[in-house]
Amino acid sequence: MPTQAKVIIKGENNSSSAVKSASNDLSALKGSVDKIGSTLKTAFSVTAITASIKASFQ
Repeated sequence: MPTQAKVIIKGENNSSSAVKSASNDLSALKGSVDKIGSTLKTAFSVTAITASIKASFQ
């Protein structure tokens, strides 16, 4: 009696969810970078104002 074997190959396209996940990661990173940039801008502005005030008293 002959023996049969069946193999079922199922493919799934997960590229859409991977792209969405990467996009979400980049959006979160952009938000963090924007916050850091804002903080640095404020710090440099305060430093510049402080240096200007010190220079005016000398």
